[in-house]
Amino acid sequence: MEEESVYQTLELIKENWPEAWERIVPEVILFYRIEEQLQQTVELEVERCGLVSGDFKVLFRLRVCGVDSPQSPTALYKNLGLTSGGMTKILHRLEGRGLVARLSNSADRRSTLVKLTPGGIELIERVFSGIVVCDQRYFSVLDEEERQQLSRLFEKLLCREGKPWEGVRDRG
Repeated sequence: MEEESVYQTLELIKENWPEAWERIVPEVILFYRIEEQLQQTVELEVERCGLVSGDFKVLFRLRVCGVDSPQSPTALYKNLGLTSGGMTKILHRLEGRGLVARLSNSADRRSTLVKLTPGGIELIERVFSGIVVCDQRYFSVLDEEERQQLSRLFEKLLCREGKPWEGVRDRG
């Protein structure tokens, strides 16, 4: 069965659910479809490299925090919206593959910290590079001016969360 286009979905809402059509913000449906397409790209690249989604999220978070900045499992699961039990399973799997190491926490001997190993750094950077190539291909239909305009619009929408981050446009 062929996948329904986002425009077909909007047309169905208009025809079959007029009360929703009167209140809907069509751009939200478009955002969801874009998010689905981008997420599929991430999932394919993650699977291609032998990971599952949770593994990728943890490795990515550790890399973003800095290769020399170990994180507590608690900080990781809270930041990533995972459960404590889910985080434990992920860390056991990653540790078993030699991608992360647990270190004793000198500030609190009851807890441990998690750090990327050299193999973990290499893998997450390889996965991320593949995702970036796909993202660049996806957004290649926009010229530079359109991309800057899109960034400004996203910043405007996100501004409700606080001060916008100007670094999105100013990447030198």
